[in-house]
Amino acid sequence: MRQQRVNIGCTCFRQSGQDVSQPGLYLYAFKSSDLFGKHEVSFRQKLMELKKQLEDGVTEFTEVARKRIETYFVCSRMGRGGKLHVTFNEKNCAKAREYF
Repeated sequence: MRQQRVNIGCTCFRQSGQDVSQPGLYLYAFKSSDLFGKHEVSFRQKLMELKKQLEDGVTEFTEVARKRIETYFVCSRMGRGGKLHVTFNEKNCAKAREYF
């Protein structure tokens, strides 16, 4: 079963004559299908940008970027020239998509 991201908000309602020291608090939740698409596109764009930087030879990354590289990429050297070959770690990418 796929998990859905749920936005949670709260609203405070008071009935007329209700004591101010006892506010009424109601929580409501709703699903946003647009939010799911935006998060997945953003995730994919960030990974593609990191992949391009790795292939272009960039070596300095922020701590967050390093963690993403270790989690979502498999890096290896190919051939005699030792060209860097970057592929996605599909297992970890699929696991991350479960939470969108």
